[in-house]
Amino acid sequence: MPTPTHNAALAYSQRGWSVLPLRWTGPVEDRKKPLLDSWESFQRTPAGPDQIEGWWRQWPDANVGIVMGKVSGLVAVDLDGPNATALIQQAGIFLPKTASVKTGKGWHALYRHPGTSPPNKARLLKHDSGSAVDIRGDGGYIVAAVGQRDAGGTG
Repeated sequence: MPTPTHNAALAYSQRGWSVLPLRWTGPVEDRKKPLLDSWESFQRTPAGPDQIEGWWRQWPDANVGIVMGKVSGLVAVDLDGPNATALIQQAGIFLPKTASVKTGKGWHALYRHPGTSPPNKARLLKHDSGSAVDIRGDGGYIVAAVGQRDAGGTG
């Protein structure tokens, strides 16, 4: 029987987004890592429905990763922690309104890929409290909202 994450992976794929199966157990720092030995090819070409079906047969409880960048047409600003929005404001950065998703520690703001190569940069802005702002562009991925259970509260 398909799981919610399996169904979500297929739905995201139908939107044209490249998806990955992610770990859901183990140490917190490992729970968001791809279950695949290499996911580089999925940064260029999304997996097809048969591949996704195979992944979720093998790992029915896998979290869902959405590959950012040109392949999915998306870039995410990952706002982690209670001071992430203040970090953006203090840096004088204006984020246009967009679709956003609540994560375990903050928000993912999703933007259309600009056609150039936006960076994939962790802790672009950071605060002593642990709050940070990451950019997930080409070469990056996010944990999909449906896949955030047991992800350790990190987005």
